[in-house]
Amino acid sequence: MRKHWHNAKKRLQRRIFESDRFLINLIKQNMTLIAAVIGLVLFVDGFFRHDPEMSAEVVLAGAFGYWFGFSPAVVGILVLTGMRFAVVGFNTHSIPLDTLIWLSCLYIAWLGREHRLASNVRKLEVDGYYNTSQEIPWSMVNEVRNSLLAMRLLLFNRHHEAGDANLRLVEDELTRLDNLFHNLDDNKQSYK
Repeated sequence: MRKHWHNAKKRLQRRIFESDRFLINLIKQNMTLIAAVIGLVLFVDGFFRHDPEMSAEVVLAGAFGYWFGFSPAVVGILVLTGMRFAVVGFNTHSIPLDTLIWLSCLYIAWLGREHRLASNVRKLEVDGYYNTSQEIPWSMVNEVRNSLLAMRLLLFNRHHEAGDANLRLVEDELTRLDNLFHNLDDNKQSYK
């Protein structure tokens, strides 16, 4: 009976772990969509509740994040929240809502920063400064690894009489690798 309960507990823990992992991955994959929906809901809520300060805070949080970065946006959000408290007043009943709004504005500022970074990468790709195809092809990586393994075997061969011949083979292989990298560099230069 005890073993049955132990196994049931383990299965439940495993299911909880798998569902947690699924939910966290789902949130990570859709973070920008979630931030955009939160921003839209807060903006519309502020508009219909006749709270233009909240709507302005949401818009300014995203704008500060986009134009100035996340850290200045946090300072800007703190200033805007302070100004909202000065205009509307501080009510202890609205602390949970104000905390939610503040955290949501932080999230929206992060979204603004992410959009700015994505925009910069796209601009660099268009200008040709940032090219994701500048990676070394796998065939070349495998070629280099095989050559290095062969040179290691040749250099650390235990037969001393083959030492000079092995050194010549290693020198030839190093020259071949050097030419391989020069050819790769020449091919990249021709694509520019």
